[in-house]
Amino acid sequence: LIGGSTAFNLLLWLVMFSNLASLYWLGRQLGISRVACLSGTVVFGWNSLLLSYGFASNISDLIHLWPYALSLGFLITGLKESQWIYGVYAGLCIGLGFLSCPYNFVLFIPALVLLLPWVFWQYGKESWRILLASACMGGVICAIYAWHLYAIMNAETSLVHTEDVQDVRHSYPF
Repeated sequence: LIGGSTAFNLLLWLVMFSNLASLYWLGRQLGISRVACLSGTVVFGWNSLLLSYGFASNISDLIHLWPYALSLGFLITGLKESQWIYGVYAGLCIGLGFLSCPYNFVLFIPALVLLLPWVFWQYGKESWRILLASACMGGVICAIYAWHLYAIMNAETSLVHTEDVQDVRHSYPF
C-alpha cells in the first residue's frame, strides 16, 4: 500500500517514539520532574550511538529499548502500590523485549537480576508476589518463543539449521 521503504521508515519512527515515550514514563514512575524526564529522554533516546547504529544502519539490535523501560516502570508501580497485576505487565513487557530482540534480552536480564537484592531491601518480603508474577509471565512468553526457535532450527529446510549454525559459531576457547 505505501511501499517497502516508507513502511520500514514508519516502523522505525514508531519504535523511536515508543522508546522516547516509555523512557519518559519510566522517569515519571521514578519521581523525576517532567522537565528532567523530557531532557533525559531526548538525550538518551536520540543519542548518536543509538541513531547511527540502530536507525541509520541495518543493524537494529539496539533500537528496541521500550519493553525494558516499560517493564521497569510496571515493576516500580507494582512495588509501590503492592499490586501483583503490575508484575504481570512487567513480565509481559520482558517477554515482548525477548521477542523484539533476543540480544537485548541477554543484556538486560542480568541487570534485572542484579536489581533483586535492592528490591527486597527497599520493599521488603511482600515484593515476592510481584516479582513472581513478572517472572512467570515473562518465562511463559520466552518459553513459547524458545520452542518456536527450536522448531525452526531443527527443520530440515531451515536456513539456520542447528548443524549449519554450529559450523559458523565460535567454539571454546574462541
